Amino acid sequence: MGALIWFGCCAGVAYYASCRGRSWVLWGLLAVFISPLIAAIVLAILRDKSVDANIAELRMGQQQMHDRISADEQMTSQRMQQMENALLSHQAQHAQIAQQQAQSIAQQQQAPQIASRPRFCANCGEPLEPGDTFCAQCGAKVE
Repeated sequence: MGALIWFGCCAGVAYYASCRGRSWVLWGLLAVFISPLIAAIVLAILRDKSVDANIAELRMGQQQMHDRISADEQMTSQRMQQMENALLSHQAQHAQIAQQQAQSIAQQQQAPQIASRPRFCANCGEPLEPGDTFCAQCGAKVE
């Protein structure tokens, strides 16, 4: 009966060791050969390896997250630059089209004024028709 309690305590030390990130086999055998009480005390004094493993895992996850964020920021920055360039190009095209339309309208407004002005022959003063190259009255060449 005493041996059963002894091995039960050793099994408890092995379980406690596995919970603290240590080898349950090694600590179970150590508890059998030394004492479950001494093994449990030494195990309690030692640092918990599962916490260290969790911290390392969190740091690795944090680094991966930082890398992803950096990559996303770079990609977003490139996309924003492309959009700004496209917008500037689009605005320049619109400005050029508006300038061309304004010039076209100005030319259209000036053309009728030039054509509607009556021309006169420099030689005899007779009014000329649009498109005349010679005066119908005196036959002088129209400039």
